[in-house]
Amino acid sequence: MRKTDGNSLAAVEFQLQWKSDHGTHTDCLFAEKVNFWLDIFPKPLFEKLLNRSVGDCVEQSFGAGEILPGPDPSKQFRIRHSQFEGSFRTGTIVHPRQGRFYPKGILKDIANVFRVNIEPFRCAQVKDSGILVDFSHPLCGKELHVKAAVRDIMTRTAGKSGTCNDWMEILTAGPGMQVRWNGQPTDFFSDTPFARSDEQTDEQFYEKPRFVNHLDDTAIAAVSGLYGRMLHDGDRVLDLMSSWTSHLPSGLTLKNVTGVGLNPEELKRNERLTRAVIHDLNEKPVLPFDDASFDARPVGDNLHRNSSQWSGKFDRPPGFRGVAPYIKHRGYHRIKNRI
Repeated sequence: MRKTDGNSLAAVEFQLQWKSDHGTHTDCLFAEKVNFWLDIFPKPLFEKLLNRSVGDCVEQSFGAGEILPGPDPSKQFRIRHSQFEGSFRTGTIVHPRQGRFYPKGILKDIANVFRVNIEPFRCAQVKDSGILVDFSHPLCGKELHVKAAVRDIMTRTAGKSGTCNDWMEILTAGPGMQVRWNGQPTDFFSDTPFARSDEQTDEQFYEKPRFVNHLDDTAIAAVSGLYGRMLHDGDRVLDLMSSWTSHLPSGLTLKNVTGVGLNPEELKRNERLTRAVIHDLNEKPVLPFDDASFDARPVGDNLHRNSSQWSGKFDRPPGFRGVAPYIKHRGYHRIKNRI
């Protein structure tokens, strides 16, 4: 049986786990070609990945500051509003909003920052007197736990030259940005950030069936695995904004699965549904079910279509707040989406 060594080329599935004040987060990354000869790993993780077969999984924890720089007060400083260049040649105008991330290149007159710099920074505070920016990594000061599963070991077809990847740098690029800065609410509601490019009604948009996957096979497997860990045999599941597939694992025996969607043909094609309900959440946020009718509620790739329900008065769409009574107290919501 082939095993990994210092010259291997392998496909590795990474999971990065970390905690915030809101919960435990897991970010997944599928690396198709990990070059054990060229690529960079923390030494403890690299050593654990050696002499592994396909299907083996290793884990390594890192304390705060081991992978990413620790807190540095000098990375938080104030700038003038005139240093935030939010006007672009395309006519787009971007305004600084509290808690939001922007590319550093949008700033001017900052040492070592150039227009082409896309590394994100955060507008921590936005006041009339100026803007407090935070150049710290979003996971700064966090303990990190990494899981790495070997999915394939490939034969090297060329020499030892190629691109060198720092996999911890890649794995930590993005995670952490979803968490509030110092517990302060992020300004998502100024202007019209949830306006849709296609503002036709959902009834019109979903008039024709779309039998396509919005996730690739690797992402679907990750979502299915998450559902398999969080759901239980015998659960009553509410599949909100459902379509022709629910990504529920085949080995899970559920009592019933109720799909709420807008296209009858798509719902009819979904083999996991025991009941299909045509219901427009944007028009009618209140669902036609009795209280405590379900044990869990996954939400798939159509979360962005619920945009008209967002309002600055709510932390979540009323359609989501309205669904809470239908879930038993031991139940939970699981949301997967890309916005």
